[in-house]
Amino acid sequence: MVAKVRQSPPIDVTVPYDASWVNGKVILITGGASGFGAGFVQHWAKHGATVIVGDINVEKGDQLCRAINKEINGKNKVHFVHCDVTDWQSQVNLFKEAVKLSPHGGLDCMKLHPSIKGPY
Repeated sequence: MVAKVRQSPPIDVTVPYDASWVNGKVILITGGASGFGAGFVQHWAKHGATVIVGDINVEKGDQLCRAINKEINGKNKVHFVHCDVTDWQSQVNLFKEAVKLSPHGGLDCMKLHPSIKGPY
C-alpha cells in the first residue's frame, strides 16, 4: 500500500500571496455560509470581489452576506442564493441567479463544494 501513496510536491511559500487578484472578479462559492467557505467570502469581498454565496443554510448565508456588505461600507457585493448541492436543479438555479447578480453577466472563478457532481 505504501508504494501507491503519492505526495504532492512542496508548495513554494517564497512567492508572496497577493489578494488583489480578486479585485473586480465575480466569484461563486458553494458551502459559503459558514466555516472555511465563510472565511473565503469575507476575505475575497474585503479585497474587492463580488461574491455569490450558495448554501443550504438560508439563515446563516443571509446573515453572513448582510454583515459583510455592511462591513464593506454598504457596497452590495456579496449575495446569498439558496442551494442544495445534492440537488441538480438547485445547482442550475444557483448558476442562473449568479449570472444575473454578476455586474458583467459572467463568473470569473468558482469554489465548489466537493460533493457537487455534474458534467463539468
